[in-house]
This record gives sequence, structure tokens and C-alpha cells, in this order.
Amino acid sequence: APWPVEETQRKHLEAERTVVSNADGVIWQTSGGLGDAWTFRRYKREDMWAFQPVRVDPKIVEQGMLIAEGAKSDASHLNNHKSSLGNRAILPRESRAIDFLHQSKLSAAGHKPAPQADARYLIRRATFDLTGLPPTPEEVAGFEQAWLKDAEAAWSSLIDRLLDSPHYGERQAQHWFDITRYADTGGMANDYERSNMWRYRDWVIRAFNEDMPYDRFVMEQIAGDELADLSALQRLGGDEAALAKVRKTGDYTEEEARMILATGFLRMGPWDNAMVSDAEARQIYLDDLVNAVGQTFLATTLRCVKCHDHKFDPIPTQDYYRLYAAFAGTQIAERPLRFTAEENRAGFEEGKAHVEHMLAFARSEVKRLEGKREAAAKQWYAEHNLPYKDNEARKNDPDEMKPPRHVGLDHVDEGQLKVREQDEWIWERALERYQPMAQSVYDGPDQKLSFKSARKLRMPDNINAAWKQKSVIHTGGSLQAPGAEVPPGVLSAIGLSVEGADADPFALPESITQRRLALAKWIAHPQNALTTRSIVNRVWQQHFGKPIAANPTNFGAKGGKPTHPELLNFLAADFVAHGWTFKRLHKAIMMSAAYRMSTRHPEQEKLREIDPNNNLLACYPVRRLTAEELRDAILRVTGELNPAMGGLPAMPEINLEVALQPRMIQFSLAPSYQPSPTPQQRNRRSIYAY
Repeated sequence: APWPVEETQRKHLEAERTVVSNADGVIWQTSGGLGDAWTFRRYKREDMWAFQPVRVDPKIVEQGMLIAEGAKSDASHLNNHKSSLGNRAILPRESRAIDFLHQSKLSAAGHKPAPQADARYLIRRATFDLTGLPPTPEEVAGFEQAWLKDAEAAWSSLIDRLLDSPHYGERQAQHWFDITRYADTGGMANDYERSNMWRYRDWVIRAFNEDMPYDRFVMEQIAGDELADLSALQRLGGDEAALAKVRKTGDYTEEEARMILATGFLRMGPWDNAMVSDAEARQIYLDDLVNAVGQTFLATTLRCVKCHDHKFDPIPTQDYYRLYAAFAGTQIAERPLRFTAEENRAGFEEGKAHVEHMLAFARSEVKRLEGKREAAAKQWYAEHNLPYKDNEARKNDPDEMKPPRHVGLDHVDEGQLKVREQDEWIWERALERYQPMAQSVYDGPDQKLSFKSARKLRMPDNINAAWKQKSVIHTGGSLQAPGAEVPPGVLSAIGLSVEGADADPFALPESITQRRLALAKWIAHPQNALTTRSIVNRVWQQHFGKPIAANPTNFGAKGGKPTHPELLNFLAADFVAHGWTFKRLHKAIMMSAAYRMSTRHPEQEKLREIDPNNNLLACYPVRRLTAEELRDAILRVTGELNPAMGGLPAMPEINLEVALQPRMIQFSLAPSYQPSPTPQQRNRRSIYAY
């Protein structure tokens, strides 16, 4: 048959594109790719599970309730825990639903769950999971006695006690920091200290201990400064000049200050502008921020979309740069910010005195070596019958009109001067640990950067709130190839519109002082399926050592699909329906029979062949303790652990050879690592380690 002419081909193609779903897959609605071929491509529906709304079949859950409460059912295999768990009816409703959804799949595969673990194992499991510490012998003995009297009441009481422990917040924060990449330094070649980052660390710990709802937890980390300014502006009667003064002094209310501390999240990625242009430094920061937000809150990888439409997921390049534009006015800075009442400032005077001593030593050495050099320079000028100029004044003179650069210094002196000059600004930076400042952000125009800007980033006195940046697609990710202009916006693939949006449902406000808050509200929306599934999947991973969906930061087509999709949906829907609270979610999971299973199964060898990865969850997975748990446990059982919470980072003792190794930074060396002087200061929990 003759090949159809172009017009016929076009008609066939257009007709095919009107069919949303066929045997080849489904066309997913988005804001559109760089070309029609991508916009109308087809996806396997099962690969799009994460982009679909969270749906829970009430009949399934209701059936689970009936079975768990002992009603007659043909699914009698679900009662195999009855003898060990006692009265099932006193288990929380959600825990019974978890067991039904877990055991239904297990039963369909022809298997039964492992028996319940012994009380001694359960208290160890729960205590490490919720606090990251081992139980004491007294706690174990007391729990075993209570378990013999009333196992369910003892277990419920244990979980409540652990959730109320201040160490709960420390352990949950450690999980969060593993996701957000918490560090007290900025990485890259210079590895500048983030002197006040400990304040963000402590905010996260307090947020978990206070059971801050997750939607609020999200919003404050993405837009806490905007929330604080809205609050301040309201109490100041709309006086913009008064708000500018508050920004300059950091004299916010306690609640507003906490909101600003939360934006330390936006400072987590490695960043330094040394040896790159301002535009490149800006792109490095924004690219990292967009990807961090995508992976942390939406379980979505976005880095590749910078250069092209996503190869496997319905995320067009346009959406990437709309998110990029949402952060276009976000500028990083160490902001002045009052200390709040709950912040631990123990050791401030002692630590400040030490830093001042080191700074004074560095300055005295610089002065001594500079004095030696300038004495030789004066002699050179006298010998050449030229008027003396100091080092700065002669810098641009011709070589024949000035002495050699390091006149009067030998090679040892030259090296020492370079190192001590570095030490001077390093210790100046370290002094900021003790000042009322926060590693944060503000909304405003891009600033002109010097090559040393990463050492000291400050808010300008006057901010042009009316400034708007033209945001474009950088073709192929290149700053030198600007493409189509794009407004700020959100991911279109999940079909969730922005609150208050007009013609374009996925557009964010144009004002730079409202973009991040609108984005945060969209991410924390109850119907944002990526957000809700992502966080409950992470919590499940904390308890079982493996998530329901195998790749917690990638829910796309190339990520592992959920082993128990109905269970994941139930947890997500239940989490939102009951106020986004973590402690309730933890208890629901831990009260389930699934969590209390033994790590040993009667048919262990058979299951290793049939289900080697334990995807059916026939028994509780064996979980290795993390490095932090091991170190903290050793310190606790030896009685050396200092349980003090919050405050300045601790410097643990490390291998001496490693500590004394010269640490290269750009152009010079950094001071050697110095552990905290006393065991009590060194032996704090690992989350406080520098």
C-alpha cells in the first residue's frame, strides 16, 4: 500500500490523540512538553500510581474491622494471632485495618504471618525505633512484668511513654536530616561554617516532640519567613516601614522567630560561589533547591527535567522552570533573629571565650608577619629612593615600582601568613554561633556577589518588594540558551490546582513575597497525593527498615512500585483525616500485629525461596542499627551519655591521626579538628555532633 500523505498522517495522529486510554497506555494530562511527541506520549497506567488520587475502598477497611472484631467471615486465617494478642477489640481501629490489608495479601499468597515476638524483643524494637536508644535493664524488667498482667495495656502504655520522651524528637529529627542533608558547614571547596544552623536543628527536634502537624511542618520550612512577615505586618497594622525595621533588627515575636528558624531547610544544600559567575552560583542554588523540595516532600526526582522533559514521568521541563521561578526571589542570608525562650544557650560564654582566644592568636600572628614584611618593604623603598606605600596601596603598581610580594618573608613565613589570614576569617565566622542570627532566606532581588560572599551573606537594608524577575526555560539547562518565558507554578501531573488560581490552575502568584507560601500550601494540600503517600511511606520505612514503595525519593515509573498499594493509600488517607499528626501514625503502626511479628517464621526456608526480599512481610525484617544508634547506645550502656538537648554542636572525639590531618580548603588550610574539651561535652547524642 502507498505511504499516506502528510495530511492523512496528521489526521490519523490527531484522531489517536483524542483517545486518552488504549492498549498502548494512557495520555497523561500536563501543562505540555517541549514538543507534541512528548505531550501526547503514553504511559503504562500502573506506572502512574503515585500521580493518581489517594483512594481507599471503605468496604475493604470495614471488612477488616469486622474480621478484627471477631465477626463471622470466610477469612478466618486472619485470626491466627488471636491467642498471642488477646483481646483484639481493644486495638486501635487503624491498627486493625493495617493488619487486614497486610494479612489479606499474605493469605492470598498462601502464607501466614510469623508469630508475635517476645516482650523483651518488642521493647527493644520500640525503644530504638522511637528514641534511637536501647531500653535500660529496669525498663525491660518492668515491661515484662506488665506484659504478663495485660499485654495490650502494657504495649500501649510503652508506646505512649516513648512518644512522650524528649528523645523521640531527636530520633525523628535524625531521620528528617538524613533526607534534608543537614550539615553545620556549607560543603564545596571552602566548606564555610553555617554558624547558626544548630537553631534549625533544634527547631526540627521541638517540632517532632510537640507533634506539629505535618502540613504546618512543610509550610514553615518552605515559607516560614513569609508567614512570619505576614504575622508581623498584621500586628503592626500594615506598616511596611515598621516591618522593615523588624527585619533589620530581628525583633520578631517568639512564634514568628520560630517560623523563620524553620526556613533553615532552604539552606541545607552545599553551596559556594567561589570561582563561578553570579548567574551560575544562583543557578546552582536554585537547581539544588528545586530538586531537594521535589525529593523531600513529593518523592519526585526533578534534576534531569532541568535539561529536557522527563524521560519516564509526566513532568515537563516547563513545570521544572515554573518551580524554579517559585524560588526566583529567594535569597540566602544570615538574618538577625532573636533567641527564643526554649533555645539552649548553655556553654555560650565558654565557647565564645575559646573562639575569641583563637581569633586573637590568628590576628596577632597576621600582625607579626605583616609587620616583618612591611619593615622589609620600607627598607626596599628607602634603597630605591621611593616613597613608602603600604601593601594595599602598592598592589597595582608596576613591578619595578614596588618590592617583591613577600619581601622579608621566607617560604615558611609565607605559608604561615596565608594560613593565619584564613584562620582569622574562619574564627570570625565561628563567633556568629553565639549571636542572635539564623541561617535563613528572604524575598528580594538578586544581589551582586563578591568571590567571598559565601563567608558572609546578609540582608540588604532596603528590599525592593516590587521587583520581578523574568523567568525562562534554560534550553538544555544552559544559562546561555534562554528559551520561552514561564510564570511561577507547580507540577501539573497530579491535577491539583493552586489555591486562588484563575485562568491557569497551576500558576503561583507573581508577587515574590507570596510565591513560596502558595507553593507550600499546594504541597501541603490534603489532596496532594505525592505529599501524603511520600511521608507515610517514610514513616513505615522507619519502623520496618524498608518502605512500602521501594524508592522513598522516587515515586516515578523507574521507582519501585508499592508492595501493598492499598495499605499505602489507607495510611495516607488516615494520616490526613486525623490532622497530619506523626505520633498518632506511629502508634497506629506499632499497635498492629504486623509490627509485633517475630523476625523468625516457621517456614523461613520456604519463604526465602518464594519471597527472598520479604515483600509480603511474612515476618518482621531484621534491621541494622544506624551508626548514630550504635554510638548513642554504647554511650548509654556505659553511663557516659550526656542527655542534654539542643544548643551548640558538640565536637566528639575522633581518631587523632584523622583530626590532625591538614584539611584543605580553597587557597589554604583550615584549623585542625578540635574535640570538645571534656567528656561530658563530647559525649552528647550523635544528632548534636558537628
